[in-house]
Amino acid sequence: MLNDRSLWLIARNVLRPSNYYALANMRHVYERPLLAAGRYFFGYGEYPCVVQVRTPMGTQSVTLFNSQDAITLHEIFCREDYRCFPTPQVVVDLGSNIGISALYFLTRSASTYCELFEPDPRNVSSLLTNLNGFSNRFTLHEVAVADRQGILPFKREPTGRYGSIDLETQCSPDSSNGRNGRNTNTCSKTLHGIEFLFESITLIRFWMA
Repeated sequence: MLNDRSLWLIARNVLRPSNYYALANMRHVYERPLLAAGRYFFGYGEYPCVVQVRTPMGTQSVTLFNSQDAITLHEIFCREDYRCFPTPQVVVDLGSNIGISALYFLTRSASTYCELFEPDPRNVSSLLTNLNGFSNRFTLHEVAVADRQGILPFKREPTGRYGSIDLETQCSPDSSNGRNGRNTNTCSKTLHGIEFLFESITLIRFWMA
């Protein structure tokens, strides 16, 4: 019921104006808004599935792999959590997941370029599927970004939507308890390298787990 949302989360969001903006926006974004609403609100449907969304660069196909992906799609394309003006030209996306946020930025303008960082290997093939057709406008780095460099414990949950570096846990790279070693780059090294290539960074998006 309600796509695994807690009552506390529902109560916190019921009066949030942006959620009503997203609700009204669904009919403009989705080619099949009623089906999308069922997936978003109640977790209905089978996965994986392909959803058609309308963008400034035409209709795009997005593959969703679980009901949590339906929430992510709605928050980014309907609620427009990452809307900004002017349109960013160089985006650094830390925690790119299955590529939905990158697809949003790439479809705002034909000149936008994305540097993507996604450490969870389960998400990488999904990301490449969703960004098919944009391969010349993004670079994918299969590493995490932190305040230190090396192999650090990485905590993740089953859907792949959330993940974070877990400095309190010791684990080996072949750990099967949801925590695996991941290569990390330092934040300063990452940003300085991108600035060297593009001279400036317009937007940095990151997810705090």
